[in-house]
Amino acid sequence: MDKLDREDGGAPAHGHPPTETVGAEPRCLRLAADNTRAWELPWASFYGAVFTAADARDHAPDRIELSFARYEAVLRGKHLAKLMDGLHAMRLAEVRAVEEKFLGLSGDDGEPVVVSVEVKKLGP
Repeated sequence: MDKLDREDGGAPAHGHPPTETVGAEPRCLRLAADNTRAWELPWASFYGAVFTAADARDHAPDRIELSFARYEAVLRGKHLAKLMDGLHAMRLAEVRAVEEKFLGLSGDDGEPVVVSVEVKKLGP
């Protein structure tokens, strides 16, 4: 779990959309908050996701709340609605937050940009 490189040897570039597999479906969803924290959450324990659109009045970003058997995760960013199909089909392999130094480089091309990932363990 500490190793953030993908199994194929390449790490996804920062600022690119989350990785979606083609063919073999992933067993887990990897959530990476930064280069030191990542979680592998099994799709078999996925209960669902709730999307909340950005609120321009209070400058709140888009938000996706993910529920797993023993974990809850919150993704914040922009254009996150585009992740919902991949979550529904349980075919996303990885979602990685963009490092702060790269935020200014992300264009407004409509691609999802995750700016924060928070994961908390439920129960004991």
